[in-house]
Amino acid sequence: MKTKLVCALMALFFISCSSDDSTPVDNTVPEQSPKKLDKVLYTNYENNGEVSSTTEYIFDDHDKILSNKSFSAEGIVTFQSIYTYGDTGLLSKTESEDSDFDVRSKTEFTYDNSGRLIEYLYTLDTAEMSQLQYYLYTFQYNSDGTISNNLKGYLQSNNSGQENEEIVFYTEQRTYFVDAVGNIIKRTSDSSALDMESVFDGLDLQSYSSATGSGTITLSYGIGNALKGQYHNMFVNSYGNRQNAVLTNSFSVLAFGSTKYVTQSVEPGDSGSIIFNYNYEFDVFGYPIKITKYKNGGSQPSQIVTITYK
Repeated sequence: MKTKLVCALMALFFISCSSDDSTPVDNTVPEQSPKKLDKVLYTNYENNGEVSSTTEYIFDDHDKILSNKSFSAEGIVTFQSIYTYGDTGLLSKTESEDSDFDVRSKTEFTYDNSGRLIEYLYTLDTAEMSQLQYYLYTFQYNSDGTISNNLKGYLQSNNSGQENEEIVFYTEQRTYFVDAVGNIIKRTSDSSALDMESVFDGLDLQSYSSATGSGTITLSYGIGNALKGQYHNMFVNSYGNRQNAVLTNSFSVLAFGSTKYVTQSVEPGDSGSIIFNYNYEFDVFGYPIKITKYKNGGSQPSQIVTITYK
């Protein structure tokens, strides 16, 4: 789940009105209750303007992802995932597969009584493998505020009639560092001195790197509107909190803004930096309904995000 979605200039689509005096007028329409996410559709475009792929997310009544499907330019399903939630409302399992069922994966999550992630197990099954591949992540929350993470990769037989002998092929010890307001700001590893780092302004992510040598992505904020709806938290809500989401994924799940709308991102590319700007459209209640992404100042969208609500 790596999402590099970031945002830029917005156009306000509020109803205009006039007044004989100079008193500022609030043109937004009062809402009765907060809107809930229904569907988010990402449409990606080639440089010639043709659709290259789409991804669709469906949500439950609590703004949590129920499923996502990716489609080719021809509309063929290329990948899909189903999300399952436990009695506490936290994500308990995801199951994914490609269109030919050649690659199947499952991730199972465990939390403590405080809702903190303490373990997740990722299982990979491919048609070519005679052994199931597992990655077990366990987390310990330390008194100094750090989070210790042990990662173990191991294999077991995928053929009937064979012993399920466990073969460990990878181990890694990681440490996450947390700031005073609960943001994860750094991860170190016994295989790399520093392999993940972030900078925050309050709760808003300013920059992040997700792997050694991958470069740094920087975010800019330029829209003063208070965030409405849960689009900016669509990859956080399933896990219950921001820490759980980052521990399971990466900082990219926070790259939608937390108190402000992101207006630009600068990302590393093969031949220099790539600048992405976003144009926002809002409904009369102030909820974002469309985000158009432009690359390196071009006029042709590279991606359009369409957001609908229940």
